[in-house]
Amino acid sequence: MIHDDIEDNDDCRYGERALHAEYGVAMALNIGDLLIGEGYRLISACEIPPVLKAEMLLVASECQRQLCRGQGGELYWTRNPQPLGPLQVLEIFRQKTAPAFEVALKLEVDHSARTLLETYKEEALRSLGDLSNPSLKGLLRRVIGRIFNPAEIKGWCKEIEQTIHEPQARNAQCGASRA
Repeated sequence: MIHDDIEDNDDCRYGERALHAEYGVAMALNIGDLLIGEGYRLISACEIPPVLKAEMLLVASECQRQLCRGQGGELYWTRNPQPLGPLQVLEIFRQKTAPAFEVALKLEVDHSARTLLETYKEEALRSLGDLSNPSLKGLLRRVIGRIFNPAEIKGWCKEIEQTIHEPQARNAQCGASRA
């Protein structure tokens, strides 16, 4: 919005003096650039897997580029004024305004959805602790793994491994005692 006010020669925003009108263009540009950089810094500081961080950075950078294309369309028009149709006007504003909201919504919704998914996965796995039947527990663990992510929930639970290995160990002991 700081850059937009400068490019559009708007001295006010929401009834207040725009930053460039108050402190000068150089200071306003620097603060606008700082805020853009701060957004990327916040994404990089998220404690999430690198793949998710890369997706978030892609969303932010694509929306930034889209916003600049929309602003560029408006700047081009102001230098070469000609009547625009309603759809052309809407397209310029769609590119200028929508990306600013889109990046915030996409990142927030994605983060909230992943948090909710992790919460449900942990709750499902925790509920297996109360089961006493190792076969049922192992089966349900595999079902949970298929639902959430097979790569994250590996193998059978320890109780299943013990029930598989105990008969083998007993058979080995029985064979040794018979000899």
